[in-house]
Amino acid sequence: MGRLENLNVPINVKQFANCIFLVDRVDILILTTCKNNTNVLFETDGIIKVINSLKGTWFNPEIVDSFNQVASLEAFWLGLENVDGNKESLSWVSQSGLQKIAFDDVKQLINIFSSIVDAKSSFTHDHSDGVGNLARYIGGCMNLSDIQCDKLEIAGLLHDIGKLRTPDDYLEKPSKLSDEEFSMLKQHSFDTYKILSTIEGLEDVALWASQHHEHIDGTGYPWHLKGNELALEAKILAVADCFQALAQNRPYRVALEPKEIISILRKEAKESHLDESIVGVVDAHLEGCWRASLINI
Repeated sequence: MGRLENLNVPINVKQFANCIFLVDRVDILILTTCKNNTNVLFETDGIIKVINSLKGTWFNPEIVDSFNQVASLEAFWLGLENVDGNKESLSWVSQSGLQKIAFDDVKQLINIFSSIVDAKSSFTHDHSDGVGNLARYIGGCMNLSDIQCDKLEIAGLLHDIGKLRTPDDYLEKPSKLSDEEFSMLKQHSFDTYKILSTIEGLEDVALWASQHHEHIDGTGYPWHLKGNELALEAKILAVADCFQALAQNRPYRVALEPKEIISILRKEAKESHLDESIVGVVDAHLEGCWRASLINI
């Protein structure tokens, strides 16, 4: 228990105090390492190394082991970050009372938001619209209810809204992103959750939209959820996002044809990144999915 081991206090008090001490040290390390606005995800390895170097001296080994488990989640670090600027960027969304108006009116308003995001890069033009339309189409093929399909479309339209603070040149870069650049890009799905979760009535949408980079085997981000921990709608959105991105030009490649896309989706399903049953639905309705993904192109 480190410095607390000789104190004549109950063991649970020692553990709570040591846990608070560890969290305080993590917070200080974040403040010192990210003082030049460095992305927190790029600094996590160094912070984890410092905490583990104090295992058994300053910190109870069991508490450090628990810390290591949660420290593998991007959501843990992003939840500790100061995101006041992010809240300001779309505070006007949460004030618009979307849950009180008809779906068609909601869609028109949300289309404006998604267009702002897609306008950040010529290569993502119409991406959100295509993902929303394709997610709805797949949901219909799977006999989901009208309400579920409505929410799926909204989730698709807003899934990348967290990219509002992703630098434009990252989205336009023709080569592979650096580790630091990719750590910044990975932040967008958690930012999507932080933004949408403030809107009453869109709680499900916030979760599905923020989980479009989660993998069935738990290797995705930001929560590393897997299998049945992911809602069906989130799995549909992940497939729709992948399909639509492959169907559009990107800085590093040209748009792919339907047969090439489904081949990649099958590979992703085989590697337990995408849901195999949903990819099967896409395969069975490939031409319809292709048209749905390129609605405005």
